[in-house]
Amino acid sequence: MSSEPAYYHTGSFNGSNPYLHVNGDSATWANTVDVDIPLGVSLFGHELHTGGYYRWTGLYGSLRSGLNESSLSEVHGRIVLDFLNQLWKVQWIGIGASYLFGPTVSGWSAGIDATFRF
Repeated sequence: MSSEPAYYHTGSFNGSNPYLHVNGDSATWANTVDVDIPLGVSLFGHELHTGGYYRWTGLYGSLRSGLNESSLSEVHGRIVLDFLNQLWKVQWIGIGASYLFGPTVSGWSAGIDATFRF
């Protein structure tokens, strides 16, 4: 579990979308619950893991009004190979997919899922 507040001051040189205006002071507050499940199976000499996370992000200030969204949620699933202590600074590498949604937007994405430990 984690909770991460952030503050941004944004400005625009030139925007390609006339409907998005995100200039000024903004903030986000992201709260995440992550689950990692070792499967007890090895593949290519690395332990197979599954898991994922749920993240809720509140949008505030110019970001909220410019995107016309009060919050965004993300559900992410993954299947990965554990490389911890086997490959420098890499915890896992695999594939993952996310569904991002808010009051007026939604969409899917998929790709490489990698986590590094420093």
